[in-house]
Amino acid sequence: MLQRVALLEARLLKVEDKVRKPTVRKTLGLPPLPKPQGRRCPGCTVPLPKGYRKPTCVWCGFVFAGLKLRDEVFARAAKKRRVRTPRSA
Repeated sequence: MLQRVALLEARLLKVEDKVRKPTVRKTLGLPPLPKPQGRRCPGCTVPLPKGYRKPTCVWCGFVFAGLKLRDEVFARAAKKRRVRTPRSA
């Protein structure tokens, strides 16, 4: 029984070593890939053309009016968190 446990532990260590291997970019000393810039359609996740301001997605027709703007959501959350202090007269 102890021998089987030792074999399982050795196999587990091998699997852990495979999982922990660093990525190729890290081993070569390359910087990480940049994140894509610009807006993406939440319906099809395709990047929207630069300067596109119409109410629907160019590619899939998703209607943006159903979404809250990210800035509006964060502004409301910040207002809720803000602690109001009484004014001294």
